[in-house]
Amino acid sequence: MKHLPTAALASLLISTIPYALADDSVFQDCILEGRVVSDKAEDGNNIVRIDFYKAQPYKPESRCIIDGSLEFKQPKGSLIENLSEGSVVQYHYIKTNKGKTSWQLIGAFI
Repeated sequence: MKHLPTAALASLLISTIPYALADDSVFQDCILEGRVVSDKAEDGNNIVRIDFYKAQPYKPESRCIIDGSLEFKQPKGSLIENLSEGSVVQYHYIKTNKGKTSWQLIGAFI
């Protein structure tokens, strides 16, 4: 999978409560695992990217097919901004049939 920008993108805001999507049917329900990679934005600011290398279904019956890149923005001051390069993170990722997404950090290993 490709690098996923996190800290300095203005792409979309995330919900940290995946269950807020209950009124829309779930299309993807995954656990994503990746490594933190430091990078620079075009304006020279530091940003954090995550290179996800593993995607698996959240539950045995869940659909989890990730093709291409995913983007999301963590709230300012989030935990991953303080993780060192090479740290491993795990996210619970949900995407609905209407295209809404939810990201929840469930693990960080330094």
